[in-house]
Amino acid sequence: VAAMLHLAAIPNDDWEASMPQILQIASQGLGVERVSYWSIREQPRLIHCDVGYVAGPRALEHGRVLLESDHPRYFREIRGAGVVAIDDAQSDARSAELLEYLRVRKIVSLLDVPVSTRGSRVGVLCHEHTGAIRHWTDSDIDFAIATAQTVAAALEARTCTVAETSRERTAFLDRSSLRLSKTRNLGAVAQEAMALAVPEVADGAILDVLEDGGVARIGVAHRTQEGHRLLEEISQQHPPRAQGPQLDTERGAACAGVCGACLATRATR
Repeated sequence: VAAMLHLAAIPNDDWEASMPQILQIASQGLGVERVSYWSIREQPRLIHCDVGYVAGPRALEHGRVLLESDHPRYFREIRGAGVVAIDDAQSDARSAELLEYLRVRKIVSLLDVPVSTRGSRVGVLCHEHTGAIRHWTDSDIDFAIATAQTVAAALEARTCTVAETSRERTAFLDRSSLRLSKTRNLGAVAQEAMALAVPEVADGAILDVLEDGGVARIGVAHRTQEGHRLLEEISQQHPPRAQGPQLDTERGAACAGVCGACLATRATR
């Protein structure tokens, strides 16, 4: 009950922050060594470990990939209708293709729960038990399903956040293009660009332009007077160079590496 309450209390508006908490609570609630979320990918067909919690070292892991072509039986199971509860994972036919993965991690029992958003299956929440073979009870499965629903809510929130960020970015670019298209004067363009970037995109910005094979700094801006003063000092101490980490001349991108946003443009005088 306490674990369920803890799950319900986790804010789901920040995927990076909430997922480790969800997985840790799930690990503690079920008493398993590992709990991980694997997203389902279609091109190629695979599952990818987006984030996992390991109880022993209290560590996070990610990045492992399992291809459907190498594990067809297991993929049929996790793409099936419901929960995959395997008591003896090293002898069960459903997990036979995972023997190397299981032995390396000393996993003896598996409990995999589908994760769905908007009616589509998007991933699987995997619970991996080490030690003695474990029989998954109805209460274990109910708790795992509740955890998967919490993960689904976090995924939904992340999708909404990404969509909102994309809309804001598009609106910003539309406004920027309209304002910058009204003048061809480099100085005026620079002032408009800085005004657009600060503070809407970032707290501070530095604007460099490429000219005659070199680079010139034509403006700095910051939302505060102290920040503006600091950027000016940094700009004087570290002027832009045509070659170096601040500038990729092939891409035409300039960045001071000290501000929240760096604006770059190609220009000739």
